[in-house]
Amino acid sequence: MRNSPVYRYNIEDEKWDKYGPYRPVLHITMHQLHVTLQMIQNDVNEIIPKNSRLKQFITDTLSPDDKIHQHVTLHLHPFIPDENDNHEELLRRTMRYVEQCLLSDCPGNNLTQLLARHTFHKEDEIFQKLPHQNNDRPTLDDTKCHIIRQLSTLEKAKRVTSINNYQNIVTAIAEDINRVDNYRKNRQEQLTITRNSISEIEEIRLNYQKRLERYANYLKRFNE
Repeated sequence: MRNSPVYRYNIEDEKWDKYGPYRPVLHITMHQLHVTLQMIQNDVNEIIPKNSRLKQFITDTLSPDDKIHQHVTLHLHPFIPDENDNHEELLRRTMRYVEQCLLSDCPGNNLTQLLARHTFHKEDEIFQKLPHQNNDRPTLDDTKCHIIRQLSTLEKAKRVTSINNYQNIVTAIAEDINRVDNYRKNRQEQLTITRNSISEIEEIRLNYQKRLERYANYLKRFNE
């Protein structure tokens, strides 16, 4: 019997590659998949392009030769939002990847040099210790490749430019760092003010408590 069909994530597809190395995966039984696909079978020609790989996948999957208890693995494609929102999200994602490179002590006078330099084992070790989404562990070289492809997409959208070595990415990261630092500074000041207020309130409470104790002692002597 032939192997179960698998609709694989196409790493060459730039439209999907912008989502980076994190690929959502769905493990599903053939029975569940059959039920789902049969529900859309009548409308498949209207909702899926004629030459689509997905349509071929559906045709293969609905073949009666498949065993109903087999499992199939689907590498899912995220829904693409509005193009402007998509570029903004891609920009933020690229910034996060660049931050990870910087935190891994990747050298370079600018982003172009950083991405072009050879990755040393020590840098990749630091990179692997950083928190990653969905417990994925891409290599530092993989992340650099994703950054390069994402920068190409962003440059086509005129969000960045290679003329200045993508300086606006670095500038945006620096602004984010300053924003976080200012937020932490403000929070620290607020916490200090709050602690002082609590101390003052506690002091007032103790004064009232002492006064109540004096009144209580006075009333006790008066009643005696």
